[in-house]
Amino acid sequence: DVRIFRSALTADQIKILYNQGSAAVWGATSTDSSDNATWSSTNEYCPPGQGSTCTAPVGEWKLDENTGTASTYDTSDNEKTGTLTNIESGDWIPGKKGSSLNLDGSNEYIDIGTGPTSVKSVEFWVYPKTTTEYFVNLTSTTDYIWSNAGVLTATGLTGPIFYINGVKSTAITANQWQHVVVTTDTAENASNLDIGRTADANYLEGYIDLVRLYSNALTQPQVSWLHNRGAPLAWYKFDECTGTAANNSAPAASGGDTGYDATISIGAGGDNSSIGTCGGASGQAWFSGASGKRNASMDFDGSDDIAYITDDDIFSFGDGSTDKPFTLSSWIKFSDDDGGEIISKSNAAIATEYRFYIDDSDKLVLYLNGGTGDFTKTSSSALSENVWHNVLATYDGSSTINGITLYVDGAKVASTGVIGSSYTAMSNAAVRLYIGARNSNNPDSTLSTANQLNSQIDDAKVFNYVLTPQQVRDVYNSGTIRFGP
Repeated sequence: DVRIFRSALTADQIKILYNQGSAAVWGATSTDSSDNATWSSTNEYCPPGQGSTCTAPVGEWKLDENTGTASTYDTSDNEKTGTLTNIESGDWIPGKKGSSLNLDGSNEYIDIGTGPTSVKSVEFWVYPKTTTEYFVNLTSTTDYIWSNAGVLTATGLTGPIFYINGVKSTAITANQWQHVVVTTDTAENASNLDIGRTADANYLEGYIDLVRLYSNALTQPQVSWLHNRGAPLAWYKFDECTGTAANNSAPAASGGDTGYDATISIGAGGDNSSIGTCGGASGQAWFSGASGKRNASMDFDGSDDIAYITDDDIFSFGDGSTDKPFTLSSWIKFSDDDGGEIISKSNAAIATEYRFYIDDSDKLVLYLNGGTGDFTKTSSSALSENVWHNVLATYDGSSTINGITLYVDGAKVASTGVIGSSYTAMSNAAVRLYIGARNSNNPDSTLSTANQLNSQIDDAKVFNYVLTPQQVRDVYNSGTIRFGP
């Protein structure tokens, strides 16, 4: 594999060339069960580094014909062609991916007839015109998926788990695109499979696109991958170079603004006394962070600087009885040995859910507060100061200390765990998400910073699932070149 390039490769490009073949390849859709890069249509349904055989859909209707009033084709191996019932040529419209169908809520639907005999997951994109709509019928007139006054419902399914836009949720919104996945504990025999009609009587008014059925129950990492190639819930690039808002650059399913923007607060103490601009002057936070790891960054001076995001359930990964998986990631370049917060949902005066921070020995820590007990996972080795590091922590939601894994610069690092009393699960605390410090004031709406980190921070990300080791390497290596389609 000999290559000649016209220009000097960057350090990131060299790392990608080194990983190519065993890790990821430019343009590859995912990896196979041995973590080799692949363009296989089967493996595109699973995240890179899944480490097992990917199960392709047992039914897939892309609705990309964009013409015709007779049929739509199943692109899975089962070839269950759907009959377009009462569909008119003008019902084909641009969809979420390719074309889609605009159904009138009166008598238009897709009749598949006898579908796959074992279905444990249903996936589709939908743009409902109202909050009570009818999506997919599976069995007889008894088992179907619909929305009841804005609540996603799976009538007849056993132990359903609902995901909307990659997040566990049942909240359906009218007049915007949403990615929906429903799993069931007991496999369904899709003997009366309709798209856009349920119970042989109720019809969807709205657009529908890319309908898939699976024989396995999709996991959170798979759902996130199918939704938007595993993009984070929140991604703060700190590239604005001006102002006190750090935009959330994570993609929105609706195509609009994702929300959850961060507010930056720069205090008068420390090296930074104002927000400034990247082209400003010394003493301005943007100016001090102008040279980041990926474009610009934000400089937190370790005194009274902080960024915060309004409290929302999307950033809580426990309810007091059960935890959910998540991943936290950021680039940092810290400058002293006092330590401080990287990303935390914590207020020292009220409550803590989780803290991702550097301790006073320059070691990386993920701390979870489980009510009556807590977990602390600490890297065995200290991080070097004044150089850029990608720091990342995953937690699998298992309520065990071994469920936490720490990574530095794309590699898993040795760590030690401490269990404080009896851990159950994180609570859903009414505190904001913080970057660069945490709050110590009650109420949480008033700032008084604590555990401030003296560091440039760049590309801070929050994911609602556990990244695979390959995805961790992709996060570390991503820069001038991005992976995936």
